[in-house]
Amino acid sequence: RELLVVGTVAAIVRIAVVLWAQDVFPATADGTFYDHLAKRIAMGAGYTWDWPDGAVTAVAHFPVGYPALLAVAYGVFGAHAGVAMMLSAVFGTASAVVGAHYLAKTHGRSAALLGGILLAIHPAIVPYTAALMTEGIVGALLIGAFVVAAEPSGRANFGRLIAGSIVLGAATLVRPQVLLLAPLLGFVSLGAGTAALRTRMRNALVATIVTVATCLPWTARNCSAMKECALVSVNGGWNLLIGAQTESGAWEELVVPEECREVWDEAKKDACFKAAGARAVQSDPSRWFAKIPRKLSVTLDYYGGAPWYLHASNGAAFDETAKVRLATVETVFSRLVLVVLAIGLMLRRRLFVGVFAFVALAFSFQHAGWVAHVIIAASLLFEKGSLSKFAGGTILATAFIHAAFFGAGRYALVFVPLLTLALAEVLFAKSTERALESERLRALRLFRTRLSSARSR
Repeated sequence: RELLVVGTVAAIVRIAVVLWAQDVFPATADGTFYDHLAKRIAMGAGYTWDWPDGAVTAVAHFPVGYPALLAVAYGVFGAHAGVAMMLSAVFGTASAVVGAHYLAKTHGRSAALLGGILLAIHPAIVPYTAALMTEGIVGALLIGAFVVAAEPSGRANFGRLIAGSIVLGAATLVRPQVLLLAPLLGFVSLGAGTAALRTRMRNALVATIVTVATCLPWTARNCSAMKECALVSVNGGWNLLIGAQTESGAWEELVVPEECREVWDEAKKDACFKAAGARAVQSDPSRWFAKIPRKLSVTLDYYGGAPWYLHASNGAAFDETAKVRLATVETVFSRLVLVVLAIGLMLRRRLFVGVFAFVALAFSFQHAGWVAHVIIAASLLFEKGSLSKFAGGTILATAFIHAAFFGAGRYALVFVPLLTLALAEVLFAKSTERALESERLRALRLFRTRLSSARSR
């Protein structure tokens, strides 16, 4: 019943967004490229780009996962923005239901209802259904990978681990940075039991190997078509150079180095940018490190993916006032999640984690929300629940990646679904522990009764 409620609410609000947005908000920003690439795949032209002079070249600047997924939907239902939005609605609804299902198994029906409903209506996630962007899809795939791989009983289950790692491999094809989570997925897949460290390390290795192996067919394509054996895409050099040049911490138009201006091959140009970015970092490391707080601030202080996208797509239909209003609602909601999570951690954890959580609580009310995110993420790693550990690791991985490159609030949407579900896990952890302890006591009493009966006979 709880899953039906969660699924119904999640589907209704997302379908409402699709019906409102499909004819009003065309693809914009990176979504323009995803849409065009998906249409080319759907028409059988492969992962290529058609240039104004008539040339057609193989490309790999953008990861292939989302355009390929979108191409399947376009091929079946037609190439329309509404189709792409409905695809996001399906993934978003499924993530809420799957996450609630996991909470129901591990923490009970109340936890499932709370976590599922919060994710179903989250104002940072739901309006982003209209965006032809990758973050919502990746967030849903991360929940799917975790729930498939996780074995709450603590018993090793290689079938589940491999299946979950394949899902994470699919997420890597959409967003290569999530490859960093493969070892963590394997490590936490055995749940909160007393599994040996050696077993957990073995699972971490297996998850990493399977996740990478899932991407290798595409890597082989890059070796052949791009003359560069990039695992997924060839844009690491671009991102490194932008991160070295940015003054705000966010994306800024790249200043092309002189030596790269006449390099037209996509893979070679990325390699040229990578070399230039590495030189910039090495020449003044202190300046590069000084930018990290700004990069984390623009990523974690305020998500703002949906307000930004809707306004950029159609400023007349979604003006500055609407942008500010939606930004206010999602920021208040997101900060409340952080505040309640910090309070929950304070109330149930040992002293040093409680101090961490208290500091995070203080920063949750300040502009420096990135500090609260990082502290809460570190605190979640000490939780017994596997979902909390995975959520904490995802936040820290996101912070690490964008500290190295450059930041944007929409990148945080990758971990927001996990963070929302982790709130329910933390709040219901004590009641779950009490229930498990009662179950152990009942089992122990039953065993003693049977043992006494056997002795008497």
